[in-house]
Amino acid sequence: NKRGLIYYCGDDFGALAGVDHQTVMEHERTLVDSADFILAASDKLAARFPDNKTTTLPHGVDFSLFSTPAEKASDLPNNGR
Repeated sequence: NKRGLIYYCGDDFGALAGVDHQTVMEHERTLVDSADFILAASDKLAARFPDNKTTTLPHGVDFSLFSTPAEKASDLPNNGR
């Protein structure tokens, strides 16, 4: 029964406000060293990890679906507005 560790890096967690950046980066480095495979959400994130075990898997979104607001449904209550 073979197992592996995959790390999905979806953001630059060390750059987030309100976190101990040094601690976050130390833990991420430990995770990266232990990971068998790394998925990064962007090429910029992927560049921080070893090439031989890192692949970019961008976030996906249907831009045309989410770029235009939909009309308000006529059957929704208006709560007095």
